Amino acid sequence: MRYVLKQSLLARASDYAISDESGRTAFVVHGRAFGIGRKLSLKDAAGAEVASVRERRLALRPRYEVSRAGRVAAVVRTVPFTSRRRFVVQAPGQHGFRVTGNFFANDYLLSRGDRRVARVYKELFTMTDTYAVDVADGEDPVVVLATAVVIDLVCHQPGSRG
Repeated sequence: MRYVLKQSLLARASDYAISDESGRTAFVVHGRAFGIGRKLSLKDAAGAEVASVRERRLALRPRYEVSRAGRVAAVVRTVPFTSRRRFVVQAPGQHGFRVTGNFFANDYLLSRGDRRVARVYKELFTMTDTYAVDVADGEDPVVVLATAVVIDLVCHQPGSRG
């Protein structure tokens, strides 16, 4: 299924609206751009929180925990000591996924082994940062969308590190 992740033009740097392929609002993301005590909230169209993202800075590189219903559903980490920015996503109790592509140009793939989990790419000629996110059938769109938001914030927001 295709989602469109659109960063709010006049709102805080970490506010996004996410619509489904028919153009209806599916989710919204609210929070502060990553800083001390950073937390994001992903809510469904009715306003109920379906996931949260919290940054943890206990290691050389920060990690970003995506939680659903109070449990960690995924951990997004940057890979240290590489010449290019790389990410890995670990999912407790299952195989995580690799994130590869061109983060500067906002075109990358999330994959588990040889299977594509999702593709994230920037839509051109828009007033705000707008991304298409194609999520494969059987994958959790909330975890994929939260991962895309984390990568955008780490790669493109002033003051973010990773």
